[in-house]
Amino acid sequence: MEGCRGFYVPRIVAQPAELLRSKVKQYIFVSSISAYADFMDTGKTEKASLARLEDEDSEDAAAHYGALKAKCEQGWLKAGHQAFTMQWVRKLDCNGP
Repeated sequence: MEGCRGFYVPRIVAQPAELLRSKVKQYIFVSSISAYADFMDTGKTEKASLARLEDEDSEDAAAHYGALKAKCEQGWLKAGHQAFTMQWVRKLDCNGP
């Protein structure tokens, strides 16, 4: 894997799901409210529209962080949906370096 930064890149997110397939029963993926198309709107539920990439091949997290996180969630669901229970959390804020 390409380190933690890979969790912003959809093509990489399936790798941990494959490794964990026979080892876990549940996985929680921490995402971001940036995955929503309009994360400034209050009263949002998990059914709200997600951000979308104009260029599906883009891996530029600086320019498309939210849309890439949404694609990563979709990739996790696709990779692990039959192997283990998938849950994700879209955090309001993330603090760190």
